[in-house]
Amino acid sequence: MDNEANLNNKALESHHPWRTVQQGSHQQFLQMTTALHQLTNQFCAATLLHNAPQNLQNIWQIRTQETFHLG
Repeated sequence: MDNEANLNNKALESHHPWRTVQQGSHQQFLQMTTALHQLTNQFCAATLLHNAPQNLQNIWQIRTQETFHLG
């Protein structure tokens, strides 16, 4: 019976390799994911800052048009 259970476990591992992922690999994956998340946030912040003058100008024009009914 133990032999059969062992064979079943090996079959499962071959179909689901992520079940045997080592803790080190998992830790590395988390670190890479965190780094990617931080880079994405930095990119978004940089994009917002880069576009800020145009965005502010657009808002100013819209508010001016609304206030003085120029639109």
